[in-house]
Amino acid sequence: MKAKKYGKTFKLIRENLNLPRSQVYEGVMAKSNAQRFEKGEQDSSFEKVAIVLERIDLSFDEFIYIHNGYQESEKEKFIHEFVNLKDTTNSTGITDLRDKLIASGATDNTSFLGHLRVVLEAFLLYNKEQEFDNAKKLADPIWKQLEEKRCLVLQRYPDYGQYILCVG
Repeated sequence: MKAKKYGKTFKLIRENLNLPRSQVYEGVMAKSNAQRFEKGEQDSSFEKVAIVLERIDLSFDEFIYIHNGYQESEKEKFIHEFVNLKDTTNSTGITDLRDKLIASGATDNTSFLGHLRVVLEAFLLYNKEQEFDNAKKLADPIWKQLEEKRCLVLQRYPDYGQYILCVG
């Protein structure tokens, strides 16, 4: 998704809200910059985008949802399916989700979706062996990476908000 296309989404939202460009962008960016931004000819900083979103009373998650054509991103779809597994003993659902992740290209061990695949494989291993140690060894690299981070973003759906956990 190209950042320059964000402006076109802002224009669509602004026009649907019947807001003049001046009301949305005044004091944030010059009139000519706002016009170029809405045409997709110019990017804007995150700080300016955040101010404009606040002015039109729209969360970043809601904006991205609109920008994606009112569709969840691939990552959100996988998170939603993971949450809907309900428990770690659903081996059929876990296997199906793991296979979908592999088919989507989540074969690495560093991306969020790659981590999710490894966690699912650890669940499957535990369900098969009923032995925690081997499943833990499989997921240990993920925990090591998380230990190195000072802040962890726990992404939630727009209805629930987004949480950030920072540790000292």
